[in-house]
Amino acid sequence: RAHTCAITPSGTVKCWGENSSGQLGDGTTTTSTTPVAVKDLANVVALSGSGNDTCALTASGAVACWGANDAGQLGDGGTAASPVPVPVAEVGQGVLALSASATHTCALTRSRAVWCWGDNGSGQLGAGGATTGTGPREVAGLPARSTGVAAGNGYTCVVFTGRTVRCWGDNGDGQLGLGDTR
Repeated sequence: RAHTCAITPSGTVKCWGENSSGQLGDGTTTTSTTPVAVKDLANVVALSGSGNDTCALTASGAVACWGANDAGQLGDGGTAASPVPVPVAEVGQGVLALSASATHTCALTRSRAVWCWGDNGSGQLGAGGATTGTGPREVAGLPARSTGVAAGNGYTCVVFTGRTVRCWGDNGDGQLGLGDTR
């Protein structure tokens, strides 16, 4: 929302901007107009963030998230914000890609499964019901051909081999691509 993060050439992460939820990852809640180092992260190959949280993917396939956590979007099983990266242990070391929205996060694993955690008010976790899932859970019923994942504001989409896409969650603006807004 009001912060930015970048991967350095050495594989560490620096963030800057607003920091009320610890979204800069430096162990503080002090806003910084210059880049500050995120604590205890190395070998980062991808970042995804939205709102007041950010998640990092390491070369080994591990995921760590930091910042706001009011909907469980950090995947640590709780809802307390964290000013330092916390590991998303349940998805293990086998993540290929991740996508974080303001209130939920999803990861694509090496086995081509999709795992999501956080707010599920619109069904964006693909787990049915309208409960929040503070810990990661696998999205059931997907073909084992997932190649990409994108978490949006209240919805999630997955790309499969053969260039097919499946989306679920909020469709108030037609973002699921169904030709309607139901």
